Amino acid sequence: MDTIFVNGNFYTMDWKHPRAEAVGVSGGIIEAVGSREHLASLAGADTEWIDLGGKVVFPGFIDAHVHFMQTGLDHTAVYLNGAKNLEEFFRLVSEKARTLSEGEWVRGYGYDETKLEEKRVPTLEELDALCPEKPLFLGRVDAHSCLVNSVALGMLHLDPGLEGFDRKDGAITGRLRAKANSSARTKILNGLLGEEEKKGALFQAAQEALEVGVTSLHALEGGSLFGERDFEILLAAMPELPIRILPYHQIMDVDRVAEKGINRIGGCITVDGSIGSRTAALLSPYEDQEDCTGCLYIETEELEAFVLEAHRRGMQIAMHTIGDAAIEQLLRAYEKALKQYPRKDHRHRFEHFSIPADDQVRRAAALGCAICVQPSFDFFTREMMPLRLGAKRFQRAYPLRTLLEAGLLVAGGSDSSITPLNPMLGIYGAKTHTHPFQRLEVYEAVRLFTLNAAAIGFEENVKGSIEAGKYADFAVMSEDPFVAEAEALKEMKVAMTILGRNIVYSKF
Repeated sequence: MDTIFVNGNFYTMDWKHPRAEAVGVSGGIIEAVGSREHLASLAGADTEWIDLGGKVVFPGFIDAHVHFMQTGLDHTAVYLNGAKNLEEFFRLVSEKARTLSEGEWVRGYGYDETKLEEKRVPTLEELDALCPEKPLFLGRVDAHSCLVNSVALGMLHLDPGLEGFDRKDGAITGRLRAKANSSARTKILNGLLGEEEKKGALFQAAQEALEVGVTSLHALEGGSLFGERDFEILLAAMPELPIRILPYHQIMDVDRVAEKGINRIGGCITVDGSIGSRTAALLSPYEDQEDCTGCLYIETEELEAFVLEAHRRGMQIAMHTIGDAAIEQLLRAYEKALKQYPRKDHRHRFEHFSIPADDQVRRAAALGCAICVQPSFDFFTREMMPLRLGAKRFQRAYPLRTLLEAGLLVAGGSDSSITPLNPMLGIYGAKTHTHPFQRLEVYEAVRLFTLNAAAIGFEENVKGSIEAGKYADFAVMSEDPFVAEAEALKEMKVAMTILGRNIVYSKF
């Protein structure tokens, strides 16, 4: 036995043996779990003993929904989510612009106009005054709309007929949503940044993950909102990255994914958009815009043909659905594919599943589908959601308890960089859900980011719990989440991250 981790308060997530105080490891794999005395009887003369000081230890966290490349790239952009008003918003952008050379893109992300005192986005005139000579691109917090100035519009050469090319009294506003937003994002991400810079961004994102106890993640790359080459860059970098990656290619080209020998496809293939940008597809109009029901991004015939082909070829499918209309469109596609080609344990995924109707929950469970939720969405959007949805429909938002009680496999993700890559924020969000009837206990919330997250990627035999035969991946907590006040969860830090017995991050 190479190593024994001792004097730890291990929460194993293994229901047969839920607690332990010592774990023995050989070759990066857990060999034994139990008491200090039992592990001591298995030690050899060369066994290394690592004392964890009585701290709480979880299996290494798994984030099942990360835009990994974008998470790293955002470290070189200006973060706008903290701006309280337009004056502060403009100051942050101006400060970033002054650091850049002539012709360089000024990139920002995370703005949310509902949190600004003025409750509006800047006009094109204001954006032009802010950056009169440099191209400007500012992504909304949900990535489903953006702001650009006239310099950027001139460089992007977008089709003015694209859905989501916003106008007011016939004039361009500088705000892009839906397909116009997707076109702008991919043109910038494909043409703006070189491969070495993107590879460096992956290492930056990996370090960010390790610092919050994430040892494995599902990287959702490429597709309509991100760089087309990002998936290939990730595959090339994976052997060097200090974290375990399960890659998902966000395209609908089944042949192209199959040629790589990968049996999963999708991620944030967007069936619809977001509530904040009013592009999530709803069955009835938005409360604050009665002529708007959002956008379905994919024609039904195209969606069903894709789902049928990927399913027929044995792939797991994952697609982004926020609104009940989008959930319905994908649900019917899954139902048709499974009726034509019955298959057990497919674990086809709904990403987000934010506003489902009750019958949609039941039907998804009956099909054996899996749901990847983002519990932190609740506290980040709890002020905006009732305005967009109305009080009654808001009661259906982010139904964590309902999904679990329906028997669905529910895994946790951050959607980073949409919200921070930090499982403790998700655990906090699940514990303190706006609707008390949807709240989870801490153990249930931790399970979303450990064993359930492993299972949604078909990796429950090697990850997600502290059991013999699994990777020796651990998140060592600075405090005990089971005795802490609920509000303290979101501030709780990871003291040490262990990957395959190696300490890859430590604040001990």
